[in-house]
Amino acid sequence: MIALSAAAGFLMWVVWSKSDKNSQLQARVVIILMGFLVLFGGGLDTLQSDFSGNLAYGIGVFEDGVELLVASTVLVASRIFLKEYVINKNR
Repeated sequence: MIALSAAAGFLMWVVWSKSDKNSQLQARVVIILMGFLVLFGGGLDTLQSDFSGNLAYGIGVFEDGVELLVASTVLVASRIFLKEYVINKNR
């Protein structure tokens, strides 16, 4: 998950560096969301391994839920970014 997020974040940075100011703002939102995905995907997985029993289970459920919400938000924000600034700009 962390490698995939890092690769997607790098690609967004490349697109961001070659785009205008309006699209840079939207791309920045997606990059920040990818950072949250790495934080919750990797950080809480690491924290979960330090605990056992019900606490570890609770941390795992929380981490998976937040990870899914952030990943869904990344997909929506990426689609909006691509539609508004990449696809419509080329028409």
